[in-house]
Amino acid sequence: MKNNTLIYIVLFVFIFLSFKGFGQNQEIISDTDAFDYLIGIEYTEVSELDGLVYTTRTGRKKGDLETSSTNFTKGMYQIITSESVRHDPTSHKSVYKIQDVIILNGSYDSCGGCLVSDKKDHTIKSIHPRGVKKKGSVLLAFEKNILTGIYTQVDPSKYIWNQKTERLERF
Repeated sequence: MKNNTLIYIVLFVFIFLSFKGFGQNQEIISDTDAFDYLIGIEYTEVSELDGLVYTTRTGRKKGDLETSSTNFTKGMYQIITSESVRHDPTSHKSVYKIQDVIILNGSYDSCGGCLVSDKKDHTIKSIHPRGVKKKGSVLLAFEKNILTGIYTQVDPSKYIWNQKTERLERF
């Protein structure tokens, strides 16, 4: 009888911790400051960023303001940058200036258009498990001020899911 009670206690604790997500948000976001040196750096080629492996980039141009967000990896970390973009008149190349970084432990999918902000100069970047980008799969969300490039972690349930995202993923 004592063995059954012990099994039920262990099972209850496991289920309780599962609902808490084992502190999942803190495990996803890294507390390392090893990539703080990136903030303020300007680059034209990814190879200029020592040891970072380029994965994807998204860009946005609104009037004279051009911004981008680039995903990199290094070791076990995923680095998501917020960048302002200018064009060098001499070399005719785009110059990216890193304004902010999000450092994640592990590898995740990010989506810059899955959640919609009602603020004019803000976008939402949502973080999803790899291969699953659906309304119910949002693990974390960050609001980006387009003018400053600064990310702020926000509650994803406060934003509207972009229905166009699901339609685009079906193709």
